[in-house]
Amino acid sequence: MSSIRDALYDLLGSVTITTKELGKTRIKPWPSQRLIIDTISEGLSQGVHEFCILKPRQVAATTTVSVIQLCWALMHPGIQGAIIADTTANVERLRRIFADLLESLPIEWRGPDHRLVQNNRNGMVFANKSVIDLMAAGSNPDLGASRALNALHATEASLWRSLLGVESLRASLARDNPNRLYIFESIANGVGNWFYDYWQECKEDTKNKRAIFLGFYLQPYYRIEQDDPDFRVYWDNTLTDDEKAKVTYVKQHYGHTVPLEAIAWRRRESEFRDPSYMDRMYPFTERECFIESGSSFFPAKRTLELAEALQAPLPMRAYRYTFDHDFLKSSLEPTRNAEEANLRVWEHPVNDWSQQRLDPDTKQPLPVEPPGVYVIGIDPSGGGGGDSDDHAVEVFRCYADCLVQVCEFQTNRPLTYQIAWVLAHLGGAYKDHTAILEITGVGAAVPPETFNLRRLAEMGMLVSAPGADPIIDMIGAVRWYLYQRPDTYAGGGSVLHWKTSRDNKAQIYSEFRDSLMLRRVEIRSPRLMKQLQGIVEDEGYIGASQDSREGDDLVQAAVMAHHPWHQRIRNDLLARGMTWDSVHRHPQFDNPNKAMSFIISQNMRGVWSKRQQREERF
Repeated sequence: MSSIRDALYDLLGSVTITTKELGKTRIKPWPSQRLIIDTISEGLSQGVHEFCILKPRQVAATTTVSVIQLCWALMHPGIQGAIIADTTANVERLRRIFADLLESLPIEWRGPDHRLVQNNRNGMVFANKSVIDLMAAGSNPDLGASRALNALHATEASLWRSLLGVESLRASLARDNPNRLYIFESIANGVGNWFYDYWQECKEDTKNKRAIFLGFYLQPYYRIEQDDPDFRVYWDNTLTDDEKAKVTYVKQHYGHTVPLEAIAWRRRESEFRDPSYMDRMYPFTERECFIESGSSFFPAKRTLELAEALQAPLPMRAYRYTFDHDFLKSSLEPTRNAEEANLRVWEHPVNDWSQQRLDPDTKQPLPVEPPGVYVIGIDPSGGGGGDSDDHAVEVFRCYADCLVQVCEFQTNRPLTYQIAWVLAHLGGAYKDHTAILEITGVGAAVPPETFNLRRLAEMGMLVSAPGADPIIDMIGAVRWYLYQRPDTYAGGGSVLHWKTSRDNKAQIYSEFRDSLMLRRVEIRSPRLMKQLQGIVEDEGYIGASQDSREGDDLVQAAVMAHHPWHQRIRNDLLARGMTWDSVHRHPQFDNPNKAMSFIISQNMRGVWSKRQQREERF
């Protein structure tokens, strides 16, 4: 570690660059630059070759990484490197930085092998056979084509617009070369894009990667010195509650003490700038800059809260549909491998009045839970596997005051007509439902298949075991779905056909966003949450960002399911008083007679419900 670190500090302290504050000057490492060099040196000594730097504005990260890239090319003959910026203009700026560095190289770095033999707009070639290409990422989907790189400096990487280009580039990087070194550095650009995912990846995979966060307080010019008259104007010897929480977080998570001078400077800057701009460009923490940047349709602060809540996975039952061209040969089986599951269930259907129960802690009577009311959103795709979009189905249980996600289907394997089987199965499992089906394009193939299922039922070929689990009993659920009328006692199913247009898409997405912000939607699926973070709005377009690995199929199914609840189902549930509390929490009684009356009335409702169900069977 010491030889690498010493070489980097030696080169950094020997060259000169043109700075905003001091003009052309020799570099005296700032705390931000020291953090970069020390972390990269330590990582390399531990076999780590990949680094991601999240930075505010003007902390000299790009200059420092350029020095590291130059040092690496001179120290290791035959390096195949590249410097990639977001735009051509920034590539030119990097060329100027390198020109300064090369012009001021000290004598000990000017050996015959370090001689520059080629220098043009495409890059540089040194006498030791090391190469540094210069490229602009832009929206190029073939960024790594025809290249085999073992060194990389990627600057303003969050602003790269092509996910295909990023994946092409990463595929071109050497994985075994002992001298490989890859450094990505950028400001934040919101959540739900490839750079945010990569940052999280570097934080989690500490064996192979390192994440380096640079707070604004590591820049020595971002402060008001105590002998400056402004210091007493903006420092009153007291931290606000918000500042206190942030300073404590910085100390606990990053090990830095935020200087009082930096607090005073930030207060002064905040007088003339929007708070969201300050959080993005001069953040205390990484969370601030991710929340306040980007163009996410769903507010990043809310989706990050939800994502953090889902870090501890909720109990879930995983199932796998196996589809055959013949419905009767298709099946649904439980699986312990959550990754291979295409059906995820958080709550099994509640289709009958539940039995009287007592609270295990207070021994108070719990309500007899009424049958659930559900909405089902279905967004079919072309299917067939490969690169096609996913089929997506989202099921929510409805209450007067909220929607709760209970079930999710996602895969691109079955053909479109087979999604009719999934719809019929889930519609039969979650009986009292309103389904909304996207019939634009390939979705039109779904309704005709229900008629084929009905013919099988009429021929007596749909036979199931009575009393089976409504999820596992695929045939029984489909049979119920085909024969149940919407006006029967136990509730029925109705399917709304939906054609998405630019206008109504904006409407249903805005409705869902409002409910999300008002905490009227409970999301339990990490996959749905990941897709929500990647939804952007750009000149009328609402959907998955081009630089996100996630699609928008689950989100489309969810916002469609939310629409009928928002428009009509919710009002009926309000009239019936079916809030989440009234269904799931027992009432508090101050009079024993009221408690006994409640128990008897709930018990009688259960008795009459069972009697009516028996009559329906016969």
